[in-house]
Amino acid sequence: MAKTEHGAFGKLAIEAGYITDDGLQEAIGLQNKQVKDTGERVNLGKILLDKGFMTKSQIKDILSSQAKAIEVPGYDIESKLGAGNMGAVYKAKHLKSGQMVALKIMSNKNMNDRFLARFKKEFEVLQKLKHPNIVQPVELGESGSIHYYAMEYIEGKTLREIQKEHKTLPLSLCLEIVKAVANALKYAHSHNVFHRDIKPDNLLVLDFDIEAGSIGKMKIIDFGLAKDTDVDSNLTMEGTGMGTPLYMAPEQVKDAKNVDYRADIYSLGATLFKMLTGKNAAFGKSSMEIVANVVKGKINNIRDYDLGLPEKAIVLTEKMMALDLKKRYSTYDQILTDIQALHKSILKKDKKDEKTAETVTKPNSIVENTLVESNKSHAVVGESSFELAQVKKGLLGTLMSLIPKKFLGFFEPVSYIAIVVLLLLVIAIKQI
Repeated sequence: MAKTEHGAFGKLAIEAGYITDDGLQEAIGLQNKQVKDTGERVNLGKILLDKGFMTKSQIKDILSSQAKAIEVPGYDIESKLGAGNMGAVYKAKHLKSGQMVALKIMSNKNMNDRFLARFKKEFEVLQKLKHPNIVQPVELGESGSIHYYAMEYIEGKTLREIQKEHKTLPLSLCLEIVKAVANALKYAHSHNVFHRDIKPDNLLVLDFDIEAGSIGKMKIIDFGLAKDTDVDSNLTMEGTGMGTPLYMAPEQVKDAKNVDYRADIYSLGATLFKMLTGKNAAFGKSSMEIVANVVKGKINNIRDYDLGLPEKAIVLTEKMMALDLKKRYSTYDQILTDIQALHKSILKKDKKDEKTAETVTKPNSIVENTLVESNKSHAVVGESSFELAQVKKGLLGTLMSLIPKKFLGFFEPVSYIAIVVLLLLVIAIKQI
């Protein structure tokens, strides 16, 4: 097998004696296979950890060494947060203000005019989007050959990380997430920006509560593939597909340059599908097969899963992911309206269930009270005949109160005898 050139992480790991060259090559091979199969890049550190090639402390040590090896004037870099095709993101402190930021540094291997223009455009797009559900930029800069920009640092988890811990998520939580993202995308659309890479990796969730079905905040991150129609840009070539295959709309697979906001609606629907089912709507053995299936309309059907979902939730997902643009939601307002209606129906059902439960558990008739009294009498049979007599007396008094006074003279002797016999039968049956 041909050897792959080591990145900075691999070189430092080998120099520290944490891993052999062969072990690193195997891990890189697995990483490349994952990219080929799904179009998504798995963190190399995770592969090394899963294969037992390195420990958590060793990986943390290398990441810390990497961070210290990079110097950006005005920033104290603390640790590496992640990496993508365009570069890596680090947790850093802005020395002048003391603000913690996420510092995105462009990779040297991508240093050409097109990638540099795209890197700068990402920052410019963020500058025009002032929304609470969209990550906010701080500053753009360069130092020698290093190009970077800083954005707000958020202590949270990506939706993908959450789904690793909880395979499927409650409907109420899914709706909260979709609502927050839809509001942000609606705002971006009003500023002529389409994200083009909505997926669990690019959704950051803060202070979420699985049981309560609530989230504190939601942030859309990584606008590296965003399309800004206010700018006449040739950064995306016509007739090419860009995005993540598992979440790409069919029209985006065919031609990413000419898509509109409805491609983001599809991707958000595919994300909702994953949250509800724990599976991806798109499928295939490789990224090429995945996109080929999507274009042909071959995707998983949410109705094939026994999820016990309300019909409105299924229809919501289907309309967001409609392959035919004419059948897909045409506005974010329509999505938000349907989510609100679904929320109301869920609350109404919950209240109805609570009321039904109260009705079942609470005695609401003299007959039920009578049965309760008979159970009490059974409980004291072995304790005291006097207590049993008192219980019977109370029970008889309750039942006789139902008979109108003018008929008591006629019914009283017969009624007392019948009730005593009935009560004795109940007690006898209980004792069997």
